[in-house]
Amino acid sequence: MSHSTQAAVARLQDTVADGRLTNSLYRQQQLAKLQSLLIKRESDLVNALTTDFRVTRKEAFVELFLTVSAIKSYLDQTLPQKELHIEYSVSRGQDASQIRQGIGIAIIEPQAHSFLFSTLSPLCAAMASGNAVLLVMKQNLHVMPRLVGNLLREALDPGIVETVSSEPAEIPAPIRANQAKDVKSPNSLGFSNKALSVAIVDRTSSLGDAAQLLWKARTSFGGTSPYAPDIIFVNEFAKDGFIDRLLKCAAELKDAYDELWKGHPEKSKVTGSGLVEGSRCISSGVWGQVIDITDRHVLTDCRKLQERAFRLYPYRSLEDVVETVNSLSQEPNLATFAFGDAKSCKYILQFVETEVGFANIIPIELLVGPAAPRGFSTNLSTRFSLDMFSVPRPQFAQATPLSSTLNALLRETTSVRNKDKLWNSLMPENRGPPKQDVGYFERGFLVGASTIVLPVVLGTGAAMFFVTKALLRRYGLGL
Repeated sequence: MSHSTQAAVARLQDTVADGRLTNSLYRQQQLAKLQSLLIKRESDLVNALTTDFRVTRKEAFVELFLTVSAIKSYLDQTLPQKELHIEYSVSRGQDASQIRQGIGIAIIEPQAHSFLFSTLSPLCAAMASGNAVLLVMKQNLHVMPRLVGNLLREALDPGIVETVSSEPAEIPAPIRANQAKDVKSPNSLGFSNKALSVAIVDRTSSLGDAAQLLWKARTSFGGTSPYAPDIIFVNEFAKDGFIDRLLKCAAELKDAYDELWKGHPEKSKVTGSGLVEGSRCISSGVWGQVIDITDRHVLTDCRKLQERAFRLYPYRSLEDVVETVNSLSQEPNLATFAFGDAKSCKYILQFVETEVGFANIIPIELLVGPAAPRGFSTNLSTRFSLDMFSVPRPQFAQATPLSSTLNALLRETTSVRNKDKLWNSLMPENRGPPKQDVGYFERGFLVGASTIVLPVVLGTGAAMFFVTKALLRRYGLGL
C-alpha cells in the first residue's frame, strides 16, 4: 500500500472512530451540500460527460438529473427526528427492531458506463448509511474522475470520502462495491457484469413499438449499458417486419448520430465485432450494425456487447425460445425484456431464468448506471439502497405473546384439553379451495380437448338422431 493510500485510510478510520457519521443530521447536511454543488456545476459536468463518453448533451443531462434524484432519495430516507425517536425507544420500554448502523468503511470502484451516476449513487448511499467511503478512481486521461474528485473535496468535510488510484487489498474493508468485477464474497456486493440481457419479440407484439424501445436501449448512453439487450430473439414469422422497423429507426435518427460523432471519427467506426461464422451483417452505418445469427451454436459464444449492435436470432415458438435462452448460461440472465400480448409476456417472464423481467417496456433509468447488486431487489431509479451498506442492530424491551405462552407451558402442567386448544390455534384458517385462473398449459389442454371431443359428440348426436328417425319411420310412428 502506498504512503498516500495509507494516509487516506487512516483519515477514514479517524472519521469512523470520532462517530460523526452516526449523526443523521450531519449526514443529511453533507449530502445536501453535495447535491447543491452538482446542480451549480451542471454545465461543467455535462461538458465533461460528452467529452469523455459517447453520449449526447441530453443524455448527459439525464445522467446528472438521475444522480441528483438519487441523492434526494437518500436524503428523504435520512430522517433525524425519526432516527432519534427510534434510538430512545428502549428508554421508553419499547422495541427498536428497525435500528440499523453503518459498517464503517465502504470501498467503491465505479464502472466507466454512466460514470457520474455509477460513482455518486453508491457513494451517497454508503454515506447516508453512516459509512466513510474510499473511492477508487483509476488514473486516465478522462476529465470526469478529476472533476468528481474536486467536487467531493469541495462539498464534503475532510475525512468522509477519500480518493485513491488503486484498490488497497491489505485493509479488511467491511464492504466492497467493485462494479468492474463480479466478486462473490460475504463482504462484497456482487455485480452480474457478464450475465446477458436478452429481449424476446413475439409475433403478438407491436413490432414498431418493440423496435423503437430496443433501438433506444441498444444505442442510448453509448450503447454500453449492462441492461441493453445483447441478443434479440424474434419470432420467425415476425422477423422480417421487425428488421424493417429497426432499419426505419436507423434512417429516422441518422442526423442525430451524425451530430453526435462530429469531430470524433474514430468513435463513429463500426468495429464489426460479433461477426463470426454462422452470422451475417444485414445493415450497418454510423449508428451501428444489425447482425443476423443463422447458426444456433453461435449463441453459446455470445458475450456482452460494448457497442451499438443488434444481434438477432429467430425462434419458432415460446417453448423453443424459453429453452434456448435458459440454455445459454447456468446463471440467470441479467434482464429479460418480453414483447407481446400480456399472456405471452407472462409466460416468457415466468419460465425464463432472469434476475429482473420487463413486459413491453424498457425504462430509461434502467440504462443509466451499473447492474443492480446481486441478491437485492432491483431499484430502477437509484440501483443502490441504504440496507446494502448497513447492518441490522435491533433492540427489544417488550416480551412477546409467544414468550408468555412458552413461559406458561414451562411453568404449568398442560391438560389434554388445553393441548387441543393450543394445537387448534396453530391450524391454518380454512378458507375453502382457492380460485385459480386457467393457466397456459391448462388452456392448451382445454382447446385441444375441445377440438377432438366436440366433433365426436356432435357426430354421435347427429347419428343417433337419424337412426332414431329411421326406426320411427319404419314402424310407422313418424317424427
